[in-house]
Amino acid sequence: MTPPSRKEDALMDAEVREKIHLEILKRTGAYHANDHILLPSGQHTSEYIEKTLVTTEASFTEGLGAVIAKHFAPWPVDVVLSTGMHVRGIVAVYSPPGHQRLSDYARSPEAFRYLVTQKNTLIINVAHIVELTELAD
Repeated sequence: MTPPSRKEDALMDAEVREKIHLEILKRTGAYHANDHILLPSGQHTSEYIEKTLVTTEASFTEGLGAVIAKHFAPWPVDVVLSTGMHVRGIVAVYSPPGHQRLSDYARSPEAFRYLVTQKNTLIINVAHIVELTELAD
């Protein structure tokens, strides 16, 4: 029997890490799986991560961001703020695959939104967003 290739090793490592992270989410009580979960947006799902519980054990939070982020659709946008300032960056929209829309991000109930720019991540008060425009990739 031949040993697995480096690519196979990396794939196995990724699968193992994914399982470990899922177990961490379950252990902290942040992961919920049910036949039917109604999200605050009004959408329906069978899985949900309660973000306030993810960080209850600080040693578990390392690496979880990447695992969670892969389920978000990145949207390149131009944001016009009430000051007239334009900020370009990436926002993340979480919806079931094939149903991601920038309008879901715009109508989200959170008062603050994250915008990832080339230099840093901004936290923007939604009350100061005047215009949100999708940019071509």
